[in-house]
Amino acid sequence: MTDNPQGSTAEYSDAERTLSRRHAIGAVAAAVGGGTILTAATGDAAAADVSVDELTVDDATFTSDQVDPVADATVAYEYRSADANGLRLYLRIADTEVASKELSTSTDQADGTASLSGRVVDADAYRLGAFATDVGETISRDVDFTVGLEVLTNGTVVASDEATETATIEVTNPDDGEPYARVGGTITIRDASA
Repeated sequence: MTDNPQGSTAEYSDAERTLSRRHAIGAVAAAVGGGTILTAATGDAAAADVSVDELTVDDATFTSDQVDPVADATVAYEYRSADANGLRLYLRIADTEVASKELSTSTDQADGTASLSGRVVDADAYRLGAFATDVGETISRDVDFTVGLEVLTNGTVVASDEATETATIEVTNPDDGEPYARVGGTITIRDASA
């Protein structure tokens, strides 16, 4: 899929064509295990500028001992920039870019959608253990999600915008009365000959 409806060989679906260059319209995709929604909506774009007006991320709740959350985003974008020949979209979780996509273009103004997906634990701020719980416990993590667009001319960014929103990922490991065992502790190595 490309952003270029006037000079591209790519096909556009009816859903992609419904994006307006004059009004904010969002494209929505389920994310973080099907519970979170990432929405990016675009509005009027000035010359050599882009705009991502809105980003909505719904909270996600899971019942498990551990989850591996994944954010799936469909980003709606719009731009206008003379001599644009490339676009770069990205998904950032916390301070780490976890997914990106580059598109080529030969038009100065266009709109479209692109899909990005990334594991939350690929962000430097999180490890898989951050979404693990003991029996009978609930953990809750606030996670920042960012989508962004860069308009490129010969590899140089000439316009860009991004939007950030925070969602809560909650994991509950219910105590269902089944038997379980836990073990832990510390081990110290010493010299027994002394």
